[in-house]
Amino acid sequence: MISERNPVSKMKTSEFQYFKFPFNEFNAAQDKVIPLTMGNSNLVVSFPPGAGKTVIAEACFSYTLRTTDKKVAYVCPLRALANQKMLDWEKSFGDGVCVISGDSGNKISDIGKNRIIIFTVESFNIAVRKDKGFLKDLGCICFDEAHLLGDESRGGAYEASIMGMAKASQECRLILLSGTLNNAKQVAKWIKLLTNRETNLCVSDWRPNTYSVEYHYVNRYDEIKKTVELLKRYKNSKTIVFVHSKTVGKKICDELKKERIRHVYHNASLTENKRKNIEALFCDKYSMVDVIIATSTLAAGINL
Repeated sequence: MISERNPVSKMKTSEFQYFKFPFNEFNAAQDKVIPLTMGNSNLVVSFPPGAGKTVIAEACFSYTLRTTDKKVAYVCPLRALANQKMLDWEKSFGDGVCVISGDSGNKISDIGKNRIIIFTVESFNIAVRKDKGFLKDLGCICFDEAHLLGDESRGGAYEASIMGMAKASQECRLILLSGTLNNAKQVAKWIKLLTNRETNLCVSDWRPNTYSVEYHYVNRYDEIKKTVELLKRYKNSKTIVFVHSKTVGKKICDELKKERIRHVYHNASLTENKRKNIEALFCDKYSMVDVIIATSTLAAGINL
């Protein structure tokens, strides 16, 4: 187990020979874990949000791709996150990338020579149950947002996927990433027993910056009005509002339109291209769009 509250970063990215990172030094959370990526052990990584967990996955993937002829896989909860990783990794890796999700249209048979396969968790779970053959080609698999193992609606798919993969292939190393894995030690023990492989638990409290949190209580009867009033207070600041239903999101958008507050609405009813355009518009500091209303489509792992 690696657990250090405020470790001092020492390792330069140039010392990692398997991947060219777009920065010069690993941060304090990554520094102690990077050496473990160059091996065969499982990793359970619990870093705070923004501490750079994806870098750990990229290091593990590149080590596997450069030292073996195996493929690697990345499993995440959202199609938006899957597509974002595809765009990122098509640029940074020299290997083909294939996405298999509910709207990609790709099947296991379409993997072909692609060495990086990105799944949504439901698509991976279906693939594991119906066609286990591809698992033997994998040398490393990363499950992102691993805290969803405890989620009532999606935890079953995560757990079944991990168990099915472990049963079908003992040769594949497992990487679990999370920013809110409260029972990380318990999960690491489970992974070790499941795979019969050395498993390292990597925990850090390091954060890239400090921030303050404000809680505003809003009951169901006045949530629209209070939300709009709060957005008026934070006008000209980049703000994301998560809503529990598309109906509520639409009502908030209607009220923002009355207040002449420029906004965009991100939800699963939009096409993939429209969602990407909305994300780009929100990220553009010159777009004048400071508010994005979103359902769960942006709730996990998306970098904005």
